[in-house]
Amino acid sequence: MKREDSQIENIPLFYRIILKVPKLSLDALSENEKLHGIFWAAILPSLLLCNLLLNMLLIATLSFPFNMLSVTAINLLIMLLALRILVERALNSEKAYLSKSFNWNMEKSLQEYFALINKRDQDKST
Repeated sequence: MKREDSQIENIPLFYRIILKVPKLSLDALSENEKLHGIFWAAILPSLLLCNLLLNMLLIATLSFPFNMLSVTAINLLIMLLALRILVERALNSEKAYLSKSFNWNMEKSLQEYFALINKRDQDKST
């Protein structure tokens, strides 16, 4: 835990501020990984389309200063949520690459790959 805290202290201030934004949580979908894909591939684009329609409605119905302020606030909120997710993913991938437990044994991976290909070929021939 101390290592993660020290790693967060070493990142720039801008990233630390972004990490304070609450994250979009998919804990309810954690049991089924396929639902994560459905969320990111279907539900989220639908919500962004609804955001576009809401922006157009707000621009058309509200008077000048209020329509621009409301549209800007909504889009800034969405951008902050997206930045939060992107920064967290970048930090997690950097932590995975820099950790000592990450060891890519190319020879072993190739042997496993060739074994799978040979097994598939044997299954096709029988």
